[in-house]
Amino acid sequence: MLGVVVIFQLCLIAGSLASTGLRFSKDPTAFAVFKGWNAKTNGTLTFHFRTDNENGFLVYEDDKGQCEYIYLSLTDGRLRLRLKMGQCDETQTLLVGQKLADGKWHKVTVQRKYAWTSVTVDSLTNSTFYKGRGRQILGVESDLFVGGIPWYTRFNDLSFPSIYWESMTSKRYYGCISGIIHSNGIRPLREAHLRNTSGTSDGCLDPCSQTDKCENGGICRDTVSDVWCDCKGTRFQGTNCTREAASVWLNGSGYIVFHVNKEEENFFSNRSYVAFHMKTHNSDGIIFSLQSQYYNEYNDYLLIEMKDGKIRVELDLGEGPLVLAGKGVHVNDGVWHWVEFSRSRRDVELKIDHRVKAAGEMPGPSYQLNVKEEPKVYLAGAQGTFSENPSRNRTLADIYKSFTLGT
Repeated sequence: MLGVVVIFQLCLIAGSLASTGLRFSKDPTAFAVFKGWNAKTNGTLTFHFRTDNENGFLVYEDDKGQCEYIYLSLTDGRLRLRLKMGQCDETQTLLVGQKLADGKWHKVTVQRKYAWTSVTVDSLTNSTFYKGRGRQILGVESDLFVGGIPWYTRFNDLSFPSIYWESMTSKRYYGCISGIIHSNGIRPLREAHLRNTSGTSDGCLDPCSQTDKCENGGICRDTVSDVWCDCKGTRFQGTNCTREAASVWLNGSGYIVFHVNKEEENFFSNRSYVAFHMKTHNSDGIIFSLQSQYYNEYNDYLLIEMKDGKIRVELDLGEGPLVLAGKGVHVNDGVWHWVEFSRSRRDVELKIDHRVKAAGEMPGPSYQLNVKEEPKVYLAGAQGTFSENPSRNRTLADIYKSFTLGT
Protein backbone atom coordinates (compact mmCIF):
# COMPACT_ATOMS: atom_id res chain seq x y z
CA MET A 1 0.00 0.00 0.00
CA LEU A 2 0.99 3.63 -0.39
CA GLY A 3 0.93 6.13 2.49
CA VAL A 4 0.20 9.27 0.58
CA VAL A 5 -1.20 12.77 0.37
CA VAL A 6 -2.80 13.00 -3.05
CA ILE A 7 -3.64 16.27 -4.77
CA PHE A 8 -5.18 15.39 -8.10
CA GLN A 9 -7.14 16.44 -11.12
CA LEU A 10 -9.06 13.77 -13.03
CA CYS A 11 -9.58 14.63 -16.66
CA LEU A 12 -10.91 12.24 -19.34
CA ILE A 13 -8.16 13.81 -21.39
CA ALA A 14 -18.14 45.87 -34.18
CA GLY A 15 -16.06 47.38 -37.02
CA SER A 16 -12.84 47.34 -35.04
CA LEU A 17 -13.16 43.59 -34.52
CA ALA A 18 -12.71 42.95 -38.22
CA SER A 19 -9.13 44.19 -38.29
CA THR A 20 -7.99 42.04 -35.39
CA GLY A 21 -9.99 39.05 -36.55
CA LEU A 22 -13.07 37.26 -35.28
CA ARG A 23 -12.85 34.04 -33.31
CA PHE A 24 -15.96 31.95 -33.96
CA SER A 25 -17.01 29.80 -31.02
CA LYS A 26 -18.62 26.37 -31.25
CA ASP A 27 -21.99 28.01 -30.73
CA PRO A 28 -24.02 26.74 -33.73
CA THR A 29 -25.66 30.17 -34.11
CA ALA A 30 -22.38 32.13 -34.35
CA PHE A 31 -22.21 34.53 -37.30
CA ALA A 32 -20.84 37.85 -38.55
CA VAL A 33 -22.52 40.22 -41.01
CA PHE A 34 -20.40 42.60 -43.11
CA LYS A 35 -21.37 45.20 -45.66
CA GLY A 36 -21.92 43.42 -48.97
CA TRP A 37 -19.28 42.88 -51.62
CA ASN A 38 -20.23 44.35 -55.00
CA ALA A 39 -19.10 41.49 -57.24
CA LYS A 40 -21.64 41.89 -60.06
CA THR A 41 -19.12 42.31 -62.88
CA ASN A 42 -15.61 42.86 -61.51
CA GLY A 43 -14.16 42.69 -58.03
CA THR A 44 -11.84 41.12 -55.50
CA LEU A 45 -12.51 39.63 -52.07
CA THR A 46 -9.67 38.65 -49.73
CA PHE A 47 -9.65 37.18 -46.23
CA HIS A 48 -7.62 34.87 -43.98
CA PHE A 49 -8.92 31.89 -42.04
CA ARG A 50 -7.55 29.46 -39.47
CA THR A 51 -9.33 26.34 -38.21
CA ASP A 52 -8.86 22.70 -37.28
CA ASN A 53 -12.33 21.68 -38.49
CA GLU A 54 -12.41 20.10 -41.96
CA ASN A 55 -15.92 21.32 -42.76
CA GLY A 56 -17.22 24.80 -42.22
CA PHE A 57 -19.13 27.80 -43.55
CA LEU A 58 -16.83 30.67 -44.59
CA VAL A 59 -18.53 33.33 -46.76
CA TYR A 60 -21.93 33.69 -48.44
CA GLU A 61 -23.68 36.41 -50.45
CA ASP A 62 -26.75 36.31 -52.70
CA ASP A 63 -29.46 38.27 -54.54
CA LYS A 64 -31.93 38.15 -51.63
CA GLY A 65 -33.95 35.07 -52.43
CA GLN A 66 -33.99 34.94 -56.23
CA CYS A 67 -31.42 32.39 -57.43
CA GLU A 68 -27.92 33.88 -57.66
CA TYR A 69 -25.31 33.41 -54.95
CA ILE A 70 -21.65 32.87 -54.18
CA TYR A 71 -20.73 30.52 -51.34
CA LEU A 72 -17.30 29.60 -49.95
CA SER A 73 -16.90 26.74 -47.48
CA LEU A 74 -14.51 24.08 -46.28
CA THR A 75 -15.30 20.54 -47.39
CA ASP A 76 -13.10 17.69 -46.19
CA GLY A 77 -10.25 20.12 -45.64
CA ARG A 78 -10.52 21.71 -49.10
CA LEU A 79 -11.88 25.12 -50.05
CA ARG A 80 -15.06 24.84 -52.13
CA LEU A 81 -16.73 27.57 -54.20
CA ARG A 82 -20.38 27.23 -55.28
CA LEU A 83 -21.59 29.86 -57.70
CA LYS A 84 -24.87 30.56 -59.47
CA MET A 85 -25.17 33.56 -61.80
CA GLY A 86 -26.87 34.78 -64.95
CA GLN A 87 -30.15 32.88 -65.37
CA CYS A 88 -29.08 30.29 -62.76
CA ASP A 89 -29.19 27.45 -65.30
CA GLU A 90 -26.01 25.90 -63.90
CA THR A 91 -24.10 25.65 -60.62
CA GLN A 92 -20.38 26.22 -60.91
CA THR A 93 -18.18 24.44 -58.38
CA LEU A 94 -14.48 24.77 -57.65
CA LEU A 95 -12.22 22.92 -55.21
CA VAL A 96 -8.86 24.37 -54.18
CA GLY A 97 -6.16 23.27 -51.75
CA GLN A 98 -5.64 20.26 -49.50
CA LYS A 99 -5.53 19.74 -45.72
CA LEU A 100 -6.45 23.34 -44.95
CA ALA A 101 -7.83 22.46 -41.49
CA ASP A 102 -4.33 22.35 -40.01
CA GLY A 103 -4.63 25.17 -37.47
CA LYS A 104 -2.51 27.48 -39.65
CA TRP A 105 -3.43 30.72 -41.37
CA HIS A 106 -4.51 30.50 -45.02
CA LYS A 107 -5.16 33.38 -47.38
CA VAL A 108 -8.14 33.29 -49.75
CA THR A 109 -8.63 35.59 -52.74
CA VAL A 110 -11.72 35.53 -54.97
CA GLN A 111 -11.60 37.49 -58.23
CA ARG A 112 -14.47 38.22 -60.58
CA LYS A 113 -14.43 39.49 -64.16
CA TYR A 114 -17.81 39.02 -65.84
CA ALA A 115 -18.08 35.31 -66.79
CA TRP A 116 -14.73 34.42 -65.22
CA THR A 117 -14.31 33.70 -61.50
CA SER A 118 -11.15 32.45 -59.80
CA VAL A 119 -10.27 31.35 -56.27
CA THR A 120 -6.76 31.34 -54.83
CA VAL A 121 -5.78 29.69 -51.56
CA ASP A 122 -2.23 30.58 -50.57
CA SER A 123 -0.44 29.90 -53.89
CA LEU A 124 -2.98 27.52 -55.49
CA THR A 125 -5.54 28.84 -57.98
CA ASN A 126 -8.56 27.37 -59.72
CA SER A 127 -11.04 29.15 -61.98
CA THR A 128 -14.39 28.70 -63.70
CA PHE A 129 -16.11 30.30 -66.69
CA TYR A 130 -19.88 30.83 -66.95
CA LYS A 131 -21.24 29.36 -70.17
CA GLY A 132 -24.93 29.61 -69.38
CA ARG A 133 -27.63 31.86 -70.71
CA GLY A 134 -28.23 35.48 -69.82
CA ARG A 135 -25.95 38.28 -68.76
CA GLN A 136 -22.53 37.46 -67.36
CA ILE A 137 -23.40 39.15 -64.09
CA LEU A 138 -23.49 37.95 -60.49
CA GLY A 139 -26.49 39.88 -59.19
CA VAL A 140 -25.67 39.81 -55.48
CA GLU A 141 -27.33 42.43 -53.27
CA SER A 142 -27.28 41.03 -49.72
CA ASP A 143 -24.87 41.59 -46.88
CA LEU A 144 -21.75 39.45 -46.74
CA PHE A 145 -22.39 36.61 -44.26
CA VAL A 146 -19.24 35.22 -42.62
CA GLY A 147 -18.96 32.13 -40.44
CA GLY A 148 -22.69 31.45 -40.46
CA ILE A 149 -26.17 32.71 -41.30
CA PRO A 150 -27.91 34.90 -38.67
CA TRP A 151 -30.63 32.99 -36.85
CA TYR A 152 -33.18 35.69 -37.64
CA THR A 153 -32.78 35.35 -41.44
CA ARG A 154 -35.96 34.28 -43.29
CA PHE A 155 -35.76 31.30 -45.68
CA ASN A 156 -37.40 33.33 -48.43
CA ASP A 157 -34.54 35.83 -48.25
CA LEU A 158 -31.95 33.14 -49.12
CA SER A 159 -31.22 32.09 -52.68
CA PHE A 160 -29.71 28.85 -51.38
CA PRO A 161 -32.06 28.07 -48.44
CA SER A 162 -30.37 24.84 -47.29
CA ILE A 163 -27.31 26.89 -46.35
CA TYR A 164 -29.20 28.01 -43.24
CA TRP A 165 -29.13 24.49 -41.80
CA GLU A 166 -25.66 23.74 -43.15
CA SER A 167 -24.23 26.67 -41.23
CA MET A 168 -25.62 25.30 -37.97
CA THR A 169 -24.93 21.59 -38.49
CA SER A 170 -22.57 19.90 -40.95
CA LYS A 171 -20.93 23.16 -42.06
CA ARG A 172 -20.80 24.87 -38.67
CA TYR A 173 -17.59 26.90 -38.58
CA TYR A 174 -15.37 27.39 -35.59
CA GLY A 175 -12.01 29.06 -35.80
CA CYS A 176 -10.70 32.45 -36.88
CA ILE A 177 -11.43 34.70 -39.85
CA SER A 178 -9.62 38.01 -40.27
CA GLY A 179 -8.51 40.68 -42.70
CA ILE A 180 -11.69 40.81 -44.81
CA ILE A 181 -11.23 43.36 -47.59
CA HIS A 182 -13.00 43.76 -50.93
CA SER A 183 -13.36 45.96 -53.99
CA ASN A 184 -15.74 46.27 -56.94
CA GLY A 185 -12.83 46.40 -59.36
CA ILE A 186 -12.89 50.18 -59.72
CA ARG A 187 -12.10 51.38 -56.23
CA PRO A 188 -9.09 50.12 -54.25
CA LEU A 189 -9.45 47.28 -51.75
CA ARG A 190 -10.98 48.45 -48.47
CA GLU A 191 -11.62 46.84 -45.12
CA ALA A 192 -15.11 45.36 -44.90
CA HIS A 193 -17.42 47.07 -42.44
CA LEU A 194 -18.75 44.80 -39.69
CA ARG A 195 -22.44 45.41 -39.11
CA ASN A 196 -23.42 42.70 -36.64
CA THR A 197 -22.02 39.59 -34.97
CA SER A 198 -22.93 36.98 -32.36
CA GLY A 199 -21.04 34.04 -30.86
CA THR A 200 -17.68 35.58 -31.72
CA SER A 201 -14.86 37.34 -29.90
CA ASP A 202 -11.98 39.50 -31.04
CA GLY A 203 -8.34 38.55 -30.93
CA CYS A 204 -7.30 36.00 -33.53
CA LEU A 205 -3.85 37.33 -34.24
CA ASP A 206 -1.59 35.20 -32.04
CA PRO A 207 -3.48 35.80 -28.77
CA CYS A 208 -0.94 33.85 -26.72
CA SER A 209 1.78 36.39 -27.49
CA GLN A 210 -0.47 39.19 -26.28
CA THR A 211 -1.39 37.77 -22.87
CA ASP A 212 0.32 36.69 -19.68
CA LYS A 213 -2.79 35.36 -17.98
CA CYS A 214 -1.29 31.87 -17.37
CA GLU A 215 0.54 31.77 -14.03
CA ASN A 216 2.75 29.30 -12.15
CA GLY A 217 4.30 27.94 -15.32
CA GLY A 218 1.00 27.39 -17.15
CA ILE A 219 1.21 27.47 -20.94
CA CYS A 220 -1.18 29.43 -23.13
CA ARG A 221 -2.80 27.14 -25.71
CA ASP A 222 -4.56 28.48 -28.78
CA THR A 223 -6.92 25.78 -30.05
CA VAL A 224 -8.32 28.03 -32.80
CA SER A 225 -11.83 28.13 -31.37
CA ASP A 226 -10.61 28.91 -27.86
CA VAL A 227 -7.61 30.18 -25.89
CA TRP A 228 -6.89 28.50 -22.56
CA CYS A 229 -4.20 27.87 -19.98
CA ASP A 230 -2.65 24.41 -19.91
CA CYS A 231 -1.82 23.76 -16.26
CA LYS A 232 -0.40 20.29 -16.84
CA GLY A 233 2.79 19.76 -14.89
CA THR A 234 2.40 22.88 -12.72
CA ARG A 235 0.70 21.45 -9.56
CA PHE A 236 -1.96 24.14 -10.07
CA GLN A 237 -5.35 24.23 -11.74
CA GLY A 238 -8.12 26.66 -12.63
CA THR A 239 -8.62 29.08 -15.49
CA ASN A 240 -5.26 30.81 -14.98
CA CYS A 241 -3.41 28.02 -13.12
CA THR A 242 -3.65 29.94 -9.85
CA ARG A 243 -5.48 27.45 -7.65
CA GLU A 244 -3.50 24.71 -5.95
CA ALA A 245 -5.17 21.32 -6.32
CA ALA A 246 -7.11 19.79 -3.41
CA SER A 247 -5.55 17.02 -1.27
CA VAL A 248 -6.45 13.58 0.07
CA TRP A 249 -4.54 11.86 2.88
CA LEU A 250 -3.85 8.12 2.80
CA ASN A 251 -2.41 6.55 5.94
CA GLY A 252 -0.64 3.64 4.24
CA SER A 253 -3.34 1.01 4.78
CA GLY A 254 -5.61 2.00 1.89
CA TYR A 255 -5.75 3.26 -1.64
CA ILE A 256 -7.97 5.25 -4.00
CA VAL A 257 -10.16 3.43 -6.53
CA PHE A 258 -11.74 4.95 -9.62
CA HIS A 259 -14.60 2.90 -11.03
CA VAL A 260 -14.78 3.03 -14.81
CA ASN A 261 -18.31 3.48 -16.16
CA LYS A 262 -19.58 1.08 -18.82
CA GLU A 263 -19.65 3.81 -21.45
CA GLU A 264 -15.97 4.51 -20.63
CA GLU A 265 -14.74 0.90 -20.79
CA ASN A 266 -12.96 1.58 -24.09
CA PHE A 267 -11.37 4.73 -22.65
CA PHE A 268 -7.87 3.24 -22.57
CA SER A 269 -8.34 1.04 -25.61
CA ASN A 270 -6.11 2.67 -28.25
CA ARG A 271 -4.48 5.48 -26.27
CA SER A 272 -3.43 5.91 -22.66
CA TYR A 273 -2.06 8.87 -20.74
CA VAL A 274 -1.15 9.02 -17.05
CA ALA A 275 0.74 11.94 -15.47
CA PHE A 276 1.41 13.11 -11.91
CA HIS A 277 3.75 15.02 -9.65
CA MET A 278 5.39 13.06 -6.85
CA LYS A 279 7.66 13.73 -3.90
CA THR A 280 9.09 11.01 -1.64
CA HIS A 281 12.07 9.72 0.32
CA ASN A 282 11.02 6.08 0.04
CA SER A 283 12.01 3.66 -2.68
CA ASP A 284 9.32 1.04 -3.37
CA GLY A 285 5.57 0.76 -3.88
CA ILE A 286 2.72 0.78 -6.36
CA ILE A 287 1.73 4.19 -7.71
CA PHE A 288 -0.93 3.40 -10.30
CA SER A 289 -2.60 0.29 -11.69
CA LEU A 290 -5.34 -0.44 -14.17
CA GLN A 291 -6.78 -3.91 -14.49
CA SER A 292 -10.05 -5.79 -14.73
CA GLN A 293 -11.77 -6.62 -11.50
CA TYR A 294 -12.04 -10.22 -12.69
CA TYR A 295 -9.80 -12.54 -14.65
CA ASN A 296 -10.78 -12.34 -18.31
CA GLU A 297 -9.68 -13.68 -21.68
CA TYR A 298 -7.40 -10.69 -22.22
CA ASN A 299 -5.90 -10.16 -18.77
CA ASP A 300 -4.33 -6.88 -19.99
CA TYR A 301 -3.04 -4.39 -17.44
CA LEU A 302 -1.05 -1.20 -16.84
CA LEU A 303 1.16 -0.81 -13.76
CA ILE A 304 3.28 2.15 -12.66
CA GLU A 305 5.42 1.64 -9.57
CA MET A 306 8.51 2.71 -7.63
CA LYS A 307 11.36 0.20 -7.54
CA ASP A 308 14.70 1.01 -5.89
CA GLY A 309 13.83 4.71 -6.07
CA LYS A 310 13.16 4.63 -9.83
CA ILE A 311 9.98 4.74 -11.87
CA ARG A 312 9.02 1.45 -13.51
CA VAL A 313 6.14 0.95 -15.97
CA GLU A 314 4.81 -2.46 -16.94
CA LEU A 315 2.20 -2.85 -19.67
CA ASP A 316 0.64 -5.95 -21.21
CA LEU A 317 -1.71 -5.81 -24.21
CA GLY A 318 -2.21 -9.57 -24.21
CA GLU A 319 0.98 -10.49 -26.06
CA GLY A 320 3.36 -10.35 -23.11
CA PRO A 321 4.57 -7.47 -20.93
CA LEU A 322 6.78 -4.55 -21.90
CA VAL A 323 8.77 -2.82 -19.16
CA LEU A 324 9.93 0.81 -19.24
CA ALA A 325 12.33 2.02 -16.55
CA GLY A 326 13.56 5.48 -15.75
CA LYS A 327 17.18 4.41 -15.71
CA GLY A 328 19.57 6.69 -13.89
CA VAL A 329 16.82 8.89 -12.48
CA HIS A 330 16.10 8.49 -8.76
CA VAL A 331 12.85 10.20 -7.80
CA ASN A 332 13.04 9.44 -4.07
CA ASP A 333 15.15 12.52 -3.28
CA GLY A 334 12.42 14.51 -1.53
CA VAL A 335 11.85 17.00 -4.35
CA TRP A 336 9.03 17.29 -6.84
CA HIS A 337 9.18 15.22 -10.03
CA TRP A 338 6.79 15.25 -12.97
CA VAL A 339 6.13 11.78 -14.40
CA GLU A 340 4.28 11.08 -17.68
CA PHE A 341 3.39 7.82 -19.38
CA SER A 342 1.74 7.86 -22.79
CA ARG A 343 0.69 5.22 -25.32
CA SER A 344 -0.60 5.52 -28.86
CA ARG A 345 -1.65 2.05 -30.01
CA ARG A 346 1.63 0.02 -29.73
CA ASP A 347 4.04 2.93 -29.18
CA VAL A 348 4.81 3.80 -25.55
CA GLU A 349 6.89 6.49 -23.85
CA LEU A 350 7.98 7.41 -20.33
CA LYS A 351 8.96 10.98 -19.44
CA ILE A 352 10.42 12.21 -16.15
CA ASP A 353 10.70 15.95 -15.58
CA HIS A 354 9.70 16.60 -19.20
CA ARG A 355 12.52 14.45 -20.62
CA VAL A 356 12.05 11.14 -22.42
CA LYS A 357 13.68 8.42 -20.33
CA ALA A 358 12.36 5.29 -22.04
CA ALA A 359 10.34 4.37 -25.11
CA GLY A 360 9.41 1.21 -26.95
CA GLU A 361 6.95 -0.78 -29.01
CA MET A 362 4.60 -3.40 -27.62
CA PRO A 363 5.28 -7.01 -28.64
CA GLY A 364 2.85 -8.81 -30.92
CA PRO A 365 0.14 -7.38 -33.19
CA SER A 366 -2.24 -6.24 -30.44
CA TYR A 367 -2.64 -2.48 -30.04
CA GLN A 368 -5.61 -2.31 -27.65
CA LEU A 369 -5.63 -2.33 -23.87
CA ASN A 370 -8.62 -4.51 -23.06
CA VAL A 371 -9.66 -4.18 -19.41
CA LYS A 372 -13.31 -5.13 -19.60
CA GLU A 373 -15.29 -6.89 -16.83
CA GLU A 374 -15.76 -3.84 -14.56
CA PRO A 375 -12.26 -2.36 -14.79
CA LYS A 376 -10.89 -0.20 -11.96
CA VAL A 377 -8.13 2.36 -11.70
CA TYR A 378 -6.10 2.13 -8.47
CA LEU A 379 -4.04 5.01 -7.16
CA ALA A 380 -1.40 4.28 -4.48
CA GLY A 381 -2.21 0.58 -4.38
CA ALA A 382 -3.76 -2.41 -6.15
CA GLN A 383 -5.61 -5.64 -5.65
CA GLY A 384 -4.98 -9.17 -6.83
CA THR A 385 -1.71 -10.19 -8.46
CA PHE A 386 0.10 -6.87 -8.00
CA SER A 387 -0.71 -6.46 -4.31
CA GLU A 388 0.29 -10.05 -3.52
CA ASN A 389 3.91 -9.33 -4.42
CA PRO A 390 5.65 -8.34 -1.14
CA SER A 391 8.12 -6.03 -2.89
CA ARG A 392 5.18 -4.05 -4.25
CA ASN A 393 3.20 -3.94 -1.03
CA ARG A 394 5.55 -1.73 0.97
CA THR A 395 4.36 1.63 2.29
CA LEU A 396 5.42 4.82 0.55
CA ALA A 397 5.03 8.15 2.34
CA ASP A 398 4.62 10.11 -0.87
CA ILE A 399 2.88 13.27 -1.97
CA TYR A 400 1.20 13.48 -5.38
CA LYS A 401 -0.11 16.59 -7.07
CA SER A 402 -1.97 17.28 -10.30
CA PHE A 403 -2.73 13.65 -10.97
CA THR A 404 -4.03 13.54 -14.53
CA LEU A 405 -5.63 10.68 -16.37
CA GLY A 406 -6.69 11.04 -19.99
CA THR A 407 -6.41 10.09 -23.63
